[in-house]
Amino acid sequence: MNAGFKDKKFLTPVVSRKIRIIRKEFAKIAFLSPEADTINELPLEYWRTIVTNLKGQGYRVYLNALKPEYKSLDVVLTSELSYREALELCSQSDLLIGLRSGFVELALFLKSPKSIIIYNQFRDTCVTKLSSRQALEGFSLKKLPIRNSSNVVEVCYGDYRDATLLLKLVNEMF
Repeated sequence: MNAGFKDKKFLTPVVSRKIRIIRKEFAKIAFLSPEADTINELPLEYWRTIVTNLKGQGYRVYLNALKPEYKSLDVVLTSELSYREALELCSQSDLLIGLRSGFVELALFLKSPKSIIIYNQFRDTCVTKLSSRQALEGFSLKKLPIRNSSNVVEVCYGDYRDATLLLKLVNEMF
């Protein structure tokens, strides 16, 4: 078990000095989380469309990803933050868009910004093969005690394959 989770304070909504400084510096922060262990990831161009649009709306865009291809996006990668700081920044952002993942789940336990959580079909490497709809029905974040669940919208990728449709949903949230 991760040492941070043994400490009961790990999942409390405390904001570190570093994250407070970032929050003060930028009026609008969007946090993207395009990776997940169990579900298929979305095309890089999908995320590029989202980044371009959000930056055009004045957001500072942070991206939590490990794969090198994401470095080509015009974002700030969270690799220089600790895991705890990345969770804090995600939970303190104005907007979260990400694949359903453990990281997103933990961040939403801290605080729920306006969020769009995307479900996709399970990877072929998983023992259980679920469609995006089955994944949403079985693993909905709304079934968990997350904070401000009314801020969270869960969607299936198949319904939003065109990133501009997802961006329309973002605009409707604000």
